[in-house]
Amino acid sequence: MNKYDLTARITSQFASGSTTLNGANLNYAGIDVKNQNESIAGLEPSVANTTQQVTDTAPTTFITNSTEDTDGYGAYAVVFDKVNHRDGVTLNIPTDTTIVDGDFNATVLWTLVDAN
Repeated sequence: MNKYDLTARITSQFASGSTTLNGANLNYAGIDVKNQNESIAGLEPSVANTTQQVTDTAPTTFITNSTEDTDGYGAYAVVFDKVNHRDGVTLNIPTDTTIVDGDFNATVLWTLVDAN
């Protein structure tokens, strides 16, 4: 069986020095799966939604491959709004958060989970 989910979660919130952007999240838009050279056309895994929000509270499922045993084999790229040339990934900061100058970094953990 070839069933899996691809999830993402913020595991370390955006921070710069002692300043943390508590409650910040990432919005991914225009999510799609693109077939790479050696993949077989027509067997692409399913995109859960074309827009997803990634937070630090729970994993968000981007791709699920659970309908057909033959789907999802091969090499695929997950892309974010390459077609419309918009911002495929945006950072949302709660309005009550104090923002200071700095280089903010976070960790997003991507996990491929066996869904058998």
